[in-house]
Amino acid sequence: MSVVEIVDRSSMIAALNAELKIRPRETAIVTVDMHRGHLDMSVATMPTKPEDASRVIGNAKELLNYARSMGIPIIHVKLVMRRLRNIGTETNNVPFWQALHKINNEKDRLTPGRASTANEHNVEGSPGCDLIPELYHEGDYVIDNKKRLDCFIGTDLDILLKSLHVHTVCFMGSTRILASSTPHLLPLILITGLLCYQTV
Repeated sequence: MSVVEIVDRSSMIAALNAELKIRPRETAIVTVDMHRGHLDMSVATMPTKPEDASRVIGNAKELLNYARSMGIPIIHVKLVMRRLRNIGTETNNVPFWQALHKINNEKDRLTPGRASTANEHNVEGSPGCDLIPELYHEGDYVIDNKKRLDCFIGTDLDILLKSLHVHTVCFMGSTRILASSTPHLLPLILITGLLCYQTV
């Protein structure tokens, strides 16, 4: 077994944080998949743990209300899948989601110990597509054509951010992919960097 060396990058992180400047007029909060399909146990088709949902909703509500009080725009990006005639939902043509859908045992599901489905997740018109009501306020922006894990590909998020003259994007989300999985965060950070945004 090979040894993995942990490198202390705390001084580099401190230097980067010292350069971070958040100007409210040039900043937007982007929520990703803060919908009932993950966070409302009564309708969720890919549920988080109930205690995580409660914590995420409470913290998000506090942050979003503060951001609104500072005049920072809120953009909600959510996954919504169409049902395609003779095919099923749009996830049916993605090999990863097809493979995930075939997993029937409790231990290996995307949401261990909780029922979940890739093929029926956030199908257009289903209650899971609705944003968590206490997180949405009139005046917030909604992008509801996200089809993949990435919130830029195939959506107009970049156009909206540029139209709002945003330079700093603060991402928050309900899924483990956004919330705690660094390997999945790296492509998002790379894309925002390539599009010349500062990412928080």
